[in-house]
Amino acid sequence: MTDAAIIALMYADIDGELEGEGRAVLARRLLEDPECRALYNELQGLCQRLDALPLAAVPDDLRTTVLAQLPAPPLRARTPRLVPRFSGQRLAAVAAGVGVLVGMAAWLHAGSLGRAGTAEMAGTMLASAPTRTTRLVSAPLPPAVGAGRVALVRTAAGLALALEVDAEHRSFELQVSDAAGPVALGAPIPAAGFPNGVRPLPATVSSAAPFTVSFRSQDQLLGTVVLGGKSGR
Repeated sequence: MTDAAIIALMYADIDGELEGEGRAVLARRLLEDPECRALYNELQGLCQRLDALPLAAVPDDLRTTVLAQLPAPPLRARTPRLVPRFSGQRLAAVAAGVGVLVGMAAWLHAGSLGRAGTAEMAGTMLASAPTRTTRLVSAPLPPAVGAGRVALVRTAAGLALALEVDAEHRSFELQVSDAAGPVALGAPIPAAGFPNGVRPLPATVSSAAPFTVSFRSQDQLLGTVVLGGKSGR
């Protein structure tokens, strides 16, 4: 692939939009080309610095100012009325008839289901409901690990760490630490939207304070990613 195409893949991966074959192509290129890997790290650092910039305050009168500069909309020609007119008595009679028919249909349908059928339907709906998982912040994996992302998510039980890795990646071990020191990760549990599951974090970890995720392989540090510090617990 051309350099322009590789750079486009880099931006897509940093933005969290790269999937499938594109991730694999970028991972191979980063592992083979040191200059390409250095450029990726530079672009990633630039994007992180831009994300850390404070947001500019929006003026209170912005909406009024913009609307005042827009041209007035053109007047629409009135179209002839094609719907027949009904008197108030006729409309009331029609509405009453429709209400009676709907009520009878609902009563007949409920009787055919019965209590057993209703209970079975409710059980099926509860069993198929996915576990709600909210992504708070994510970052690309270190190039030495492979293509993919690591994310901080919120589940019903609290904060957790989620990995999204491609098939082609180096084996690694995760280590998490915050300002107080190393943090113990829980065993992986299933979660909707994350095929690899999520690993619960202890209650002492807060998304309001940054923490470091280290990737190691045989006592060799493959890279680190900093998460947290962007949304409160």
